[in-house]
Amino acid sequence: MKTMNTQRHSQTMRQKIFLLLGEKEMTAREISQAIGIREREVYDHLPHVSRSASAQKRKLVVLVLRVRVRGTKALHTTQPMPPLQEDTC
Repeated sequence: MKTMNTQRHSQTMRQKIFLLLGEKEMTAREISQAIGIREREVYDHLPHVSRSASAQKRKLVVLVLRVRVRGTKALHTTQPMPPLQEDTC
């Protein structure tokens, strides 16, 4: 019989993310630390995790806390994005 730790090791990153998010709400940073990948990679996996959730009649909800602004136009997107880095002048 496999332990939970052994089962998680043999799963893909997307499966790990899916299972983690099934347990509780998490930020991209928390997910990256839990499974040992870069935060940017979490954002890359989220569209695929969302499709997997839909296939199982579940829903992945991504809360975007910032709007990217360039000049006077705001870029609106439904795609998850990594946090903005501070611009230095």
